[in-house]
Amino acid sequence: MPTTTPVRKKGAGFSLRPAAFHSLVQSLGLDNDQALGDAMGLDKVSVWRVRTGRHNPGAEFVSKFLALRPDLRFEDAFSCWRRDDA
Repeated sequence: MPTTTPVRKKGAGFSLRPAAFHSLVQSLGLDNDQALGDAMGLDKVSVWRVRTGRHNPGAEFVSKFLALRPDLRFEDAFSCWRRDDA
């Protein structure tokens, strides 16, 4: 499940750390978007959109992913960004 980073528009938000996210998903034994979506209670298309960089992860995505492994920290798979010029 390769990942990409989306283009950041004006504002602020979260983004995936693609390599770390992919590694964590593999460590959970989830090998496709459907399996990850089922585990998170999300649609596989929502997972695909975030994983491929078409959308940045929102608070719901982040919280549901982190709930899969309570030992994870936000910084293990995500980062925050802010951009004022766009």
